Amino acid sequence: MKKRRKIFRILKIITLLESGHKKWTAQDIAVLFDISVRTFHRDRELMEEIGVPIYYDKELETYDILDTFSFNPPSINREEALALLMAGKAFKEENFPYQKELETVLAKIKSSLPAAVRQVIAGIENKITFHNSPSVNLSSSKHIVVEIENAISNQNTIKIEYYSMSKDQNRVRKVDPYNLYFKKGAGYLIGYCHLREEIRMFRIDRIKKLDILDRTFVRPDDYSLEKYLENVWGVERGEEKEIELLFSGFAAKYVQEYDWHSSQQIEELNDGQIIFRVRTGSIEEIKSWILSFGAEVEVLEPEDLKLEIKDEIENMLKIYGKN
Repeated sequence: MKKRRKIFRILKIITLLESGHKKWTAQDIAVLFDISVRTFHRDRELMEEIGVPIYYDKELETYDILDTFSFNPPSINREEALALLMAGKAFKEENFPYQKELETVLAKIKSSLPAAVRQVIAGIENKITFHNSPSVNLSSSKHIVVEIENAISNQNTIKIEYYSMSKDQNRVRKVDPYNLYFKKGAGYLIGYCHLREEIRMFRIDRIKKLDILDRTFVRPDDYSLEKYLENVWGVERGEEKEIELLFSGFAAKYVQEYDWHSSQQIEELNDGQIIFRVRTGSIEEIKSWILSFGAEVEVLEPEDLKLEIKDEIENMLKIYGKN
């Protein structure tokens, strides 16, 4: 796997530079590991980000690691080990595309723990269970995920054959991949679509074919995933609207127990009811959420959403109102 090869390569580069048996230029390292000089510099930047002190000799144009650096494994206590194992277990309960690698790294973490910590972890690990919402099986799309990750790392434009559910047809798109995004049991590619000339989101399991093109891109400085997903309820993006809902009964208590959205505001009323306010452009998604509460929720604003809910209920009555 390319991701694993990259990790092993970086570890080898660290060991090589730390040994100090010779001076290495960027070109020397690129030739040794059969990579480009540009790839080495990306690896170097990553090493610096994780705290490896790289020294560059401008006169010799060589790279070295300062003598003060010691590449020792971190000491992990019981709570930290449990946190890692539980995070891994949570992902194992979903159709995570790196399942096999996840199981391998969890086994390595366990084996590296002190015996006393392993004993304590073994006693509690099987007593904690995660049950996540329905998820898309991404096992058959793993190669797509790996190729997207590689294209993101190397900033290569990709060409995808993508199935559009709304149009029920496959279409070819050229995309500059910015992010991989996992939400509500599905995986998504976010990037600049050359056809639509805007940033779009593509569900990974609907990508039927992917080719990495010999063309690079530069991600805009003003782009951020957080900004792109701002006020999104799930994954749907559209015209943002102020939503105001009146909850009563069990639904009022239930809704207050969760953080549904970053913009949500809850006003408690004297009779046990609540007013739930949120700003989002995910109208179809929040409409489905509203309908799940049945008669214990009423749409107060906006008027067009209230009418859409009413139309949906009337269509349901046509089905269930038959004799």
